[in-house]
Amino acid sequence: MVDMLPAAITAGDLPIELEALQAFALEQNRLARVLWEQLESLQHQIAQLNRARFGASSERLAVFTPTEN
Repeated sequence: MVDMLPAAITAGDLPIELEALQAFALEQNRLARVLWEQLESLQHQIAQLNRARFGASSERLAVFTPTEN
C-alpha cells in the first residue's frame, strides 16, 4: 500500500549510471503495478456498494413505513 504521495521527479533527479537507472525504472514499474491493483480493488468495492445501495428495486430491501399494514 502506498501511504504518501511521492515528490515530483525532475530530470536532474534521475540516476546517470545505467544500472541505477534500470533499477529506478523497475521500481517505478513495481509501484505503478501496486497502484493499479489498489485502483482495481477500490473500483470493485465501489461497484459492490453501488449494487447494494442502488440495485434493482426487487434487489433492495423494502423500506417499512408505519402506515403499511
